[in-house]
Amino acid sequence: MSASAIELPLFPLNVVLFPGVVLPLHIFEPRYRQMIVDCQQQEQPFGIVLARQDSVHLQEEPYSVGTMAEIRDLNRLEDGRYVLMALGLQRFRILRQHRQ
Repeated sequence: MSASAIELPLFPLNVVLFPGVVLPLHIFEPRYRQMIVDCQQQEQPFGIVLARQDSVHLQEEPYSVGTMAEIRDLNRLEDGRYVLMALGLQRFRILRQHRQ
């Protein structure tokens, strides 16, 4: 199996997503609401990574391995929040990270 580098938006959480598993998510922070909109419009997956426990809020530091996720059953609530199901696709390793 060959590996290639791609750029993925990351969603640090306090849970682990495994390939083949569906994870329900409630997206309420504006930065992640925009990430979900962008991923859906571009038909692009995003990465779910476990955030280190000692991370500072809004500056979460992820562990180096995560799972690529595909958006399923996306519902926008009246107040702009999203409820969705994320399907774990495959594991990945973070090579570089930059913040926007």
